[in-house]
Amino acid sequence: MKHLILLGLIACGPEKKEEIPLPGDFYNWTCKDYQNHTEVIVTTETCANSDDGVHFLIAEAFLINGISFKRHLTEIDECEWSAEIVFIDEVCMQVDGVTLSAIVDESTYYFGE
Repeated sequence: MKHLILLGLIACGPEKKEEIPLPGDFYNWTCKDYQNHTEVIVTTETCANSDDGVHFLIAEAFLINGISFKRHLTEIDECEWSAEIVFIDEVCMQVDGVTLSAIVDESTYYFGE
């Protein structure tokens, strides 16, 4: 009986989510050096939400040494999203680039203008 309940839970598990990289013109990022830390700020404007199948927006900052760091964006105002990635031992010259991805229900979701 225990096995049947477990199989039912596995069969009814959550939908699989996919990570879709977004084009560079969909977001902006800046980097600022301060005396004791560096901040990479990633922003985007979209009204897409979990009702539309978009569950998270994930920013990833890449350093020239090959290491990367991810943060999810939070809504700071209606349809405006932002994330800060803070570095203690790095400076802006060590940031190689930033990408933004969306975690969605299915890969057919289209991020249009």
